[in-house]
Amino acid sequence: MPRYIPTIGMEVHIELASRSKMFCACPHPSAVSEPNAAVCPVCLGLPGALPTVNAGAARLGLRAACALNAEVSARLPFERKNYAYPDLAKGYQLSQWALPVGRGGFLDLPASEIDPDLDLHDAPGGGLRVRFRRAHLEEDTARLLHGISGARLDANRSGAPLIEIVTDPCFHSARAAEAYVRRLRTLMVFHRVSRCRPEAGEMRVEANVSIAPEGAATPGTRVEIKNQAGFQYMRAAIEYEARRQASLLDSGQRVLQETRGFDPARGETFPQRKKEDAHDYRYFPDPDLPPPSMPEAWLAEEKARVAESPEAYMERLAAAGLSAKTIEAVVAQDALGFLREAEHALPAKGAHAADAGAGVDLMAKRLVNDVFTVMNRAGRALPDGRLAPEALAATAALEARGRLDAKGTRAVLEALFLEGGDPEETARPFLRDAEDGQAADDGALRQIVETVLAEQPGWVADFRAGKTAVRNAILGAAMKKLARKGDPKAIGAMIDQLLV
Repeated sequence: MPRYIPTIGMEVHIELASRSKMFCACPHPSAVSEPNAAVCPVCLGLPGALPTVNAGAARLGLRAACALNAEVSARLPFERKNYAYPDLAKGYQLSQWALPVGRGGFLDLPASEIDPDLDLHDAPGGGLRVRFRRAHLEEDTARLLHGISGARLDANRSGAPLIEIVTDPCFHSARAAEAYVRRLRTLMVFHRVSRCRPEAGEMRVEANVSIAPEGAATPGTRVEIKNQAGFQYMRAAIEYEARRQASLLDSGQRVLQETRGFDPARGETFPQRKKEDAHDYRYFPDPDLPPPSMPEAWLAEEKARVAESPEAYMERLAAAGLSAKTIEAVVAQDALGFLREAEHALPAKGAHAADAGAGVDLMAKRLVNDVFTVMNRAGRALPDGRLAPEALAATAALEARGRLDAKGTRAVLEALFLEGGDPEETARPFLRDAEDGQAADDGALRQIVETVLAEQPGWVADFRAGKTAVRNAILGAAMKKLARKGDPKAIGAMIDQLLV
């Protein structure tokens, strides 16, 4: 029997982390939980509804293309991709065909992550250079939910912003294909293009697999394996499909060009439908959507933003003295890009004499020890909270200047993560006076005591009825809100002033 060599091309759909959908003002589907709650005439495809390009999503697509070293198009024409399916209300999908946001580009895989015998070694250091054909923007479809009683349609996802990244058929092993998808996810999360949660459908992988006898001039008939959400499943699907095609060829049968799914329980691919080619979709320019152009300043800003790779940033963190354990913890929470944005938001060195202590090491420490603790307790991921990178930087700067101690910083970051707000205002009750280290600002003390009294009207009534011992309970509650840093005499005086 001849030895067969697989040839694999990858198509990855990534949901962009914009606030709203691609062509309307409906909120991003990740922000809603009820079915069909984030819909409007545009994303439902109702007659007469006119789309408008989401500038935020377009800029994220531009950022992704820059990160892939692609040739970028500042002009964004959209075409109608015509096909009939129950989850596509309009009967067509708005996508880019003639002029995608990114063309060409590359991403290098190290030699340790590819098959030494099957894959090419055309990147620096003997690795594989993954070459891209295109990266194009488009809208997502609705979701079909199948159950015993039938199928239901949830249109929340309809119109969600996507970027589809298509490689050349440059992989010859499932190992290299899996390594590529993992590195692509790291890159997109680091640059905050997307959260890329496969389990939430924010990163969906399709593999085009063919095999041919070793030495053949052309690859064989390609089969597309659709919508693999897990990396291990994707690798298993590719490996099974290569074996299936080899078995067909060995028995004298031919491989059909088709689209197949993958059943993880059985470890097998299964036929879904005949594979379409581009001409089957009858692309033509959308007449309702004049092609917008992105400002030149965006391109310069996004190229500068993605100039540092996640690997280079991790090396810089290690050089700055962060331990491998701390860096691993940041990476595990997909917080590497968040930390870098916070670092860029730090006050310029010299803006305050003590700002030199407000470095990335302090912010990483607070992120791992304080913010991640709050996240775990609240059962939320970092993007689900309300803490902005700039707020982490501002809070760390206050601690570096001695205005916050460790307990105060922890309390401020917890409040910012859970409730958001202005860091300076949130920190006000916890600020330390430069001379005596006590919580300062009578206005802040008044605000804290007033909050306690409003939360405990029963205590107020008891005090005014002559039960003055309740004053200690009020004092204790106020001290708790001040992380035990306040001056009990000053707080007691404020309680007496407000209760008289």
